[in-house]
Amino acid sequence: MDNTKKENTLKNDFNVEGYRRYNPDISDQSNEWLKKHYFEYGKKENRVWKVNLPKDFNLEVYKLANPDLKDLSDGCLEKHFVEYGMY
Repeated sequence: MDNTKKENTLKNDFNVEGYRRYNPDISDQSNEWLKKHYFEYGKKENRVWKVNLPKDFNLEVYKLANPDLKDLSDGCLEKHFVEYGMY
């Protein structure tokens, strides 16, 4: 398979809104810009575009339990839970 073509295709479950949600530093950009960013930079930077939250995850409870994270966006809180809070 041509590696160039493989690198320039989105995964079937890529979600531009998820990419926007979990990357607030670029969230004000257009959908096309975000897709291009993912190809050119996001993949290499291991930027998140989805997280696998447990079905019983409650964002409001997580916020209350972690007041030190009060300045994070909802998407960043979800990322935080997956990366640190689950363990």
